[in-house]
Amino acid sequence: SSYPAAQTLLDRSKVQAIAGDRIVLSNLAQHNSQYLFYPIPLTVQPLAIALPKGVNYESLRHAVNQTLQQWQREGGLETQRRRWGLP
Repeated sequence: SSYPAAQTLLDRSKVQAIAGDRIVLSNLAQHNSQYLFYPIPLTVQPLAIALPKGVNYESLRHAVNQTLQQWQREGGLETQRRRWGLP
């Protein structure tokens, strides 16, 4: 029902593996040396940022866009892509 529940089952040897979001599982493996992360995608799902609708949030949308553009220019998005093992 959740990643913590799946991790508990894995730790207790109730399951042999878990499948899920690549970023979440990669992070679990980075913080738990007993886990082996297989970066073989079962599906390719694009990542997105969800923001509230409406003109009240225009400044938030602008700030997010500006930040993403800056990270793209500076190579930060590519660094995170490699760190998270994304295609």
